[in-house]
Amino acid sequence: MRRIIAATSLLLAASVALSGCASAATAEKARPSWSYGADTGPAQWQTLDPACSTTRASRQSPVDIDTSTLAIDPTAAPVVLHDRPASFELGNDGHMIVAVADDPHAYAITIAGTRYDLRELDFHAGSEHELDGRPAAAELQLVHVSSTGAIAVMSVLFRTGAANAALDEVFSSMPHPVTVGTDRVDLTEPIDPAALIPPGSTSARYIGSLTSPPCTADVLWNVYLHPLTVSPAQLHDLTDIYSDNHRPVQPLNGRTITGIAAG
Repeated sequence: MRRIIAATSLLLAASVALSGCASAATAEKARPSWSYGADTGPAQWQTLDPACSTTRASRQSPVDIDTSTLAIDPTAAPVVLHDRPASFELGNDGHMIVAVADDPHAYAITIAGTRYDLRELDFHAGSEHELDGRPAAAELQLVHVSSTGAIAVMSVLFRTGAANAALDEVFSSMPHPVTVGTDRVDLTEPIDPAALIPPGSTSARYIGSLTSPPCTADVLWNVYLHPLTVSPAQLHDLTDIYSDNHRPVQPLNGRTITGIAAG
């Protein structure tokens, strides 16, 4: 199986790198079930993974980004995109739609000299991050992992408008829950991840966590402030499967969000 990390447990990326796919799969199988519903939803995740608890010291994600106070740091390292299309396999893991890179080293970004390989594209409806207290229609998270297991996520918000040509096959091929764990779709067209990043957009950078159990900390987030568009039909392709699979925003607890100019 080509999948390198579980869509709902990005911590497994480090497990794969250090211990191999077998141990990662065992760890995921043993994890208690969770959901976005009332009984096992975000308010209950702390009982499944203590790291998901909200305390005065926690640094959890997602967050609300106040653009009026966001200052550009001219010394901060930008995200360097490597313009190279990659092949993906589309799946439904029971929590979200995930496109997993066939080759986990085919595409990468560089931040401050560290290479992060793109592992998967995660889709959420509505958005997890908010801008000035307002959520977007959906959110795409491009999950990258370094050779040491460090995680960097680039987040792109979607609003309804023109169709997104770069993701047309993804939206039209999304597998429904009846195929969870059985069917995966090999996308016929490669995706250029650089085409999924809003051109010329400032991003908001902060240190947070995974947005689903195990809610692991020390994740480097870059949330782009300019949304991309998806057509109403494309958005329906997503929400027809998962109408609402996002974690509510978490307290900043004194964290600084830094504005990063487009690279």
